[in-house]
Amino acid sequence: MAPPPPDPSTLPSWEAAFAHPLPVVRSLHTQLTSQISSNREKLRSLVGSSYRDLLSTADKIIEMETQIRTVESNLGNIGRGCDSRIVTGRIGGERWDEGRDGERGRLERIARVKVAKGGIEAVGRIVRRGGNALVAAKVLGVVRLLLTSLDGSEDHGLLVKELGRRVTALKGKLLRHIDSVLVKPGTERGELVKALCAHAMITSSNQRDVLQHFLELRLEALETKSQDPSQATVLEMLELYSNTILEARDAFTRRLAEGLAQLSKAPLLQDPEVSSLTELGLDVHGRWIPENIRTYTYSTYSTSMATSDVDKGLQAWSSEVQRLIMRSVTASLAAQTDIKAVLDFRHAVLMKFFVVSVQTRNEDPSPMFDKLRAAISMRTDRLLAQATQLQLDLTEPGKLVADTHQPSVWTLAAKPLDSTNGAATLRKAVIDQRHGRDEHVQRVHSSLASWSARIEEHWAVIATMRTTKWETDDLDFDLDDVGYEGDAELRALLNKDDPRSAEERLRLDTTQALGAAYKQIAGAAKDGDNAAYHLRVLRELEARTRALGSRVKESPSLNASLHASLYEAIAKQACEHPLREYRAALENATQVVSTLWDGSPPLPMQPSPATFKFLTALQRSMAGMGEDLWSRDAVDAVRRHISAALAESFDGGVEADKDATGEKDDETEKDETAEQKFTSRAERAATQRSFDIIYLQHPLSHPSSSPHPLDAVRTALQSRAQLDEAAQQRLQKSAKEYWKKTYLLFGLLAAREQ
Repeated sequence: MAPPPPDPSTLPSWEAAFAHPLPVVRSLHTQLTSQISSNREKLRSLVGSSYRDLLSTADKIIEMETQIRTVESNLGNIGRGCDSRIVTGRIGGERWDEGRDGERGRLERIARVKVAKGGIEAVGRIVRRGGNALVAAKVLGVVRLLLTSLDGSEDHGLLVKELGRRVTALKGKLLRHIDSVLVKPGTERGELVKALCAHAMITSSNQRDVLQHFLELRLEALETKSQDPSQATVLEMLELYSNTILEARDAFTRRLAEGLAQLSKAPLLQDPEVSSLTELGLDVHGRWIPENIRTYTYSTYSTSMATSDVDKGLQAWSSEVQRLIMRSVTASLAAQTDIKAVLDFRHAVLMKFFVVSVQTRNEDPSPMFDKLRAAISMRTDRLLAQATQLQLDLTEPGKLVADTHQPSVWTLAAKPLDSTNGAATLRKAVIDQRHGRDEHVQRVHSSLASWSARIEEHWAVIATMRTTKWETDDLDFDLDDVGYEGDAELRALLNKDDPRSAEERLRLDTTQALGAAYKQIAGAAKDGDNAAYHLRVLRELEARTRALGSRVKESPSLNASLHASLYEAIAKQACEHPLREYRAALENATQVVSTLWDGSPPLPMQPSPATFKFLTALQRSMAGMGEDLWSRDAVDAVRRHISAALAESFDGGVEADKDATGEKDDETEKDETAEQKFTSRAERAATQRSFDIIYLQHPLSHPSSSPHPLDAVRTALQSRAQLDEAAQQRLQKSAKEYWKKTYLLFGLLAAREQ
């Protein structure tokens, strides 16, 4: 048989209960539950009996208090009847009630003073704590009646005057408290009507005057808000504008008249909210207040204002408020420097304006909407103009290294490159090197890249205007309910016309900025210095222009002479040293190695060493300045410059050879025909130079309808060499064949050969 479970009261702690088996623990739980229920019933019966005793005791206390007040009243009457002055008067033959009336008057005056002082304290407390303004106005009205009734009192004259001054000061405070209630955001309609009634009661104003005062207060509040313009301020002003119109219509067409009429239905001192004020002490002094004051009722003839009268008062006020709002909108937009913030402002303010227009139905919203839209568009256009401004840094630190020598791309092998992002750094370095982007050009390139990115960002932001939504789930209105009476549909204006106008403005500003940049480059490059640098900068700008594509209104007009002058400048620079050395070689008498000639009669098969060295030097000079410079037009400029320069050099060299005396070659003495063909050194020199000219005309040819500058020199040389038609054709064929063998050595000239 299992042992009985232990008594729960004998357990030292709750942990000891769980040391027993589970059945024992369950039994302990059952015992505890039973004991708790039993104790609860005992406690309930004990509290119930005590509560009944307490109620009985409270009833006895209330009964004793009533009896004590009765005794005190009787004792007071006995004491006043035993007053020495009354007894003396009675001995003199006066009636007992005559003395009693004089004493009553004195007590009434004392009671009125105390009630007036208490009323002043009560009004002050209500004002300090922001309480019910209408209750304070009622109390202040009672106080003024009490003080008026005390005028001429000899025993309280000074006190009454002091209380009068306090009432005057308190009236100003109460009016300011009422004004704060009238302008406080979120004031309930009931509290607002009470404050309006209080103002009308204190100032004895009619509803038209109260409406004027109410609108003036709201206008001052709006002016205060407009002094700190921001998006939040504009939204608050629109909210206050809407609330004012709705509250004015609600209050002055019905509720204010009802509130004023309610004041005449009961005396002021019988108002429960007034009589319950402890500062007045009406439970003690109430019976000493004169009947005319106790029954005084504020009366006013008040009827509801017509809706047309209210709207007429609101019309002039609305015009002034709209000017304030527009001024705040303009100032708020002026502080915005980001177009995205302007568009956010546009959406928030216009949405709020639409909601206000639907709620108030005050007047045609079209003029105000057009003004808001115009102000936003004006600020947007100004920001777009600022965003598209492009000022290139064309600082020229003396003679740029890039104009004299461009390092080879293989120099990058000796530079440390960051490989964190794989080959991206190397790829960029190679591209920059191939495009001649040294530190000066790289500065312009970076500036143009950031400018292009800014333009793209603005295009993306403007594109969001087309997809902006003007209806939301939390606002119960539709654009069709706004009542816009313009020429176009409201949605089309917001989502089509405004974006299109902004895009056109951005496109025009971008075009103007590019045109100004082209003019800046043209002005910097007019003296011809640093031509390679300016050509590379110009190329970067043209690349950005092409990349923008349709986002440029039209390709900026650029004087073609700028390219030509830059090409001529770099051509002269590239040709200067090779031409100097070649001219020096041409001015000397030519040593013709006729033993290397071939055919019958023998003719040159390759150019002279000076000519080959000239082309090699020219190739190296052009490559040293940077292969990125040599576009088709730039190479054509080199060809034109060299052709014009060599025409004079060859002609002068021929004259030098004509005066030199030469002897017959040993080989030609054996052959009479050859001896007649080449009778002088000048003829051999002319033949060699004819070959050189034909050879040079391959890399120096350029598209032009006019004859080549070297054609005349070549004809003169062939005439002096006495070459017949067959010999001339052989020379042309030999020169062409040799050019095919060697043109890869002169890639910059050969790749762009016409």
